[in-house]
Amino acid sequence: MVKDGTTPDGVFWAGYMLDHLVTHPIHDHVMDDIDKQFSPTADANYHKISNQAMYDLAQALGATSVALASFH
Repeated sequence: MVKDGTTPDGVFWAGYMLDHLVTHPIHDHVMDDIDKQFSPTADANYHKISNQAMYDLAQALGATSVALASFH
């Protein structure tokens, strides 16, 4: 998952990971559903927390070249 979410320039983005795991159209549809059913804040929090968690995982696994995304 860390590899799927790490862009060519070395930054981990949860959205980039989701695009690889489920395709971009599905990712967009799910995020739109979250925005509608819960809130854009819930969507944003998912991305922030996922970015941090996967960055932390990368660091723990020794992939210290992976950088943390600024947001999503």
